[in-house]
Amino acid sequence: MWPGYLTQSRLLADGIFLNVDTAARFIQKQSILDWIKDQSQKKRSKAQIAAVFDSSNTDMPRKTMITSYNIKSYQVDGLDWNQNPMTHIFTKKRGGREYEVSMFQHL
Repeated sequence: MWPGYLTQSRLLADGIFLNVDTAARFIQKQSILDWIKDQSQKKRSKAQIAAVFDSSNTDMPRKTMITSYNIKSYQVDGLDWNQNPMTHIFTKKRGGREYEVSMFQHL
C-alpha cells in the first residue's frame, strides 16, 4: 500500500477552506516487464497481454506504475511490441523547448 494525502483549498465568502484527506494506492512490487514475462510463461498471447494495457478498453482500469528511482507515477496507455529502448526516440522538454534523445546518446 502506498500511503498519501489529498489536499484541497478553496476561497469562500467566510474565509479559506482547507480539506486534508488520506489516500492510498495498492501497488505491486513486480515491474511491468516482469509481469509481461510471467504472462508469456503462462502462454498468454501478445494480444491478450496488450489488451490489459489498452487505454480504449473500458472494462479494465488503466494501469499506473510507480517508479522506484524517482517515485513518480506513470500511466501505461498501451504496448508497442515493435519498439524497444534502443530504437525508440524519446522527447524531453528543457527551457520550454522540446528535443529528441535516443538511448544511443546515453551509452
